Amino acid sequence: FTGHFDGKGHTISGLKVRGELASSDGLFGIIGSDGEVRNLVLSDVDIATTNLSGSTGALAGKLEGEAVNIRVTGGTVAGVSNVGGLVGETSGGAVITASCASVKVEGSGLSAGGLVGHLANATVTESCATGEVIGNSNVGGLAGTIDNSEVADSYAAGSVSGYANVGGLIGMVFFDLDTFEATSTVERVHAVGKVTNPDESAGGLIGANTDRKS
Repeated sequence: FTGHFDGKGHTISGLKVRGELASSDGLFGIIGSDGEVRNLVLSDVDIATTNLSGSTGALAGKLEGEAVNIRVTGGTVAGVSNVGGLVGETSGGAVITASCASVKVEGSGLSAGGLVGHLANATVTESCATGEVIGNSNVGGLAGTIDNSEVADSYAAGSVSGYANVGGLIGMVFFDLDTFEATSTVERVHAVGKVTNPDESAGGLIGANTDRKS
């Protein structure tokens, strides 16, 4: 999707999506770099995919454009990897502003987040996630993983559980493996949900940083 969609505050209820092949699944599969979706509520969503290499979110599987003032309230978003309450993954300078997801997120593979599964090359501001997140590895209340991105004035309030790299806000923060420098910034954020990890790498805010290896 590369157009502009203004929901004008209207609600789409009972959205149901099923995906089996490698793809990006949600209300929109992919919102491209020129695409923009704003002022929309999704309620009682039922998103369940088995994509081994795809991404899954209520609004979009993948976001490259803008999502502004989007609410996801109630229901479940479930998939394998890159699973998020709002979008599965981001890239290409994506922007998420004033948006919140209050939905149960379940990911059986890598990168499950209450708002975004894999946050890459993107900016998130004034946004939140308040639903429960259950995952395997790289599990976060707001984002499962974050790479070369900015998060500001945002929070997570749902319980988070997984088996590796589990954080109340972010599961895993990546570094540039060539320069060993952080590629992301996180400012004025907080997380208040319970974090459960029976194995390794858990934190109230961040589960783990990428190991600095030469």
